Amino acid sequence: MENYNETPVVKASGRELSYILLVSMLMCYAMTFILISRPTAVATRSAQRPSCISPISQVFLTALLAGVQLFGSLIWLLIVPPGTRHDYPSRDQVVLTCNVPDHHFLYSLAYDAALIVLCTVYAVKTRKVPENFNETKFIGFSMYTTCVVWLSWIFFFFGTGSDFQIQTASLCVSISMSANVALVCIFSPKLWIILFEKHKNVRKQDGEHMLSR
Repeated sequence: MENYNETPVVKASGRELSYILLVSMLMCYAMTFILISRPTAVATRSAQRPSCISPISQVFLTALLAGVQLFGSLIWLLIVPPGTRHDYPSRDQVVLTCNVPDHHFLYSLAYDAALIVLCTVYAVKTRKVPENFNETKFIGFSMYTTCVVWLSWIFFFFGTGSDFQIQTASLCVSISMSANVALVCIFSPKLWIILFEKHKNVRKQDGEHMLSR
């Protein structure tokens, strides 16, 4: 990966932001194992560029948006300390679960949903931007598919009542699918050009945009 770090495809896609996205996808995959692991108190804590699109600005805005949710989660942990509880779905069954009210959990997801909707709206608004401009089309595909994934999760979560197995499984699948969608829609086209269409990994004469055809 380091060998292609300075190529036009990597630079044009926003190198620093791409690294953050890859780390975020890795965290999505790791979240599946956290969700299905045994609940514990520790685990439950657990040219001139336009403004705001420079690498530093992208990293700062990403950190700011993530920091808002992190701050909210810390406040949540202070108000509702983490823990575990025993549920009894039947007389012969005991289930160890996180002691987290469902509505508190949904508050955190509501923030994520708001960001998804906002990104989707801007993906629609920028759909006519020239094809060379920072992969707008692929970002749009990623957001449309992510919306479908999470709308499906809402159906499973609220349609299965108190069936914790289906709820947990559907959440794990949705998080992993979100990472898969971003990986396929955003990074696969870049990898294809880097590995198999190296003649496209060059700049136009104006030095501003990457060739896409």
